[in-house]
Amino acid sequence: RKWENWKQMNTWSKNQVRQYVRCRGCSSKPESVFKLTRICIGEASVLKWDDIDFENNVIYLYRTKVNNEDFIPMTKRLRNTLVERQKNAENEYVFPGRYGKGHKTIRNNRALEAAFKRAGVEGVSTHNARKTFATRLLSRGAAITDVQHLLGHASVKTTERAYAAFVKNERFKKTIDLLDQESKPNLKVVK
Repeated sequence: RKWENWKQMNTWSKNQVRQYVRCRGCSSKPESVFKLTRICIGEASVLKWDDIDFENNVIYLYRTKVNNEDFIPMTKRLRNTLVERQKNAENEYVFPGRYGKGHKTIRNNRALEAAFKRAGVEGVSTHNARKTFATRLLSRGAAITDVQHLLGHASVKTTERAYAAFVKNERFKKTIDLLDQESKPNLKVVK
């Protein structure tokens, strides 16, 4: 059963990620923060400028799903995007609502679905983006506890349950690839 779950884990292809990240029509919207951090779109929509610490390169946020305060580090690209956005800020919210009042309201991820369409990315979802984010980190050797924190999971068990089969499969692939390497005995002559 676990193998079947891993096979069904839909993640974005490298090409889909590239297309979406290069999407110019998304750069000023909440989905730009989502695509650069993988925080939930609802969390991005209520971000205030006071929640962003440019000096320490972190975003402080309240994770409503797990009812806790958290922070996530910013990549250089995200920091640059937010610095540019702040230059034209007329509101305490990073993503103000219509006519500059309040914060942007997002329902049913319509803004993201439209961004996917503008980017020419089909057959994907916001949840697939989170899975892609997590599996790319894990396949590059990130600690599962770090991925847990970045995804905002309250417990590492949640992350382990979601990605255990993927991690195991990646480890097996690396192990079996050892057989394709040319064998050179590393023997020392002992006198």
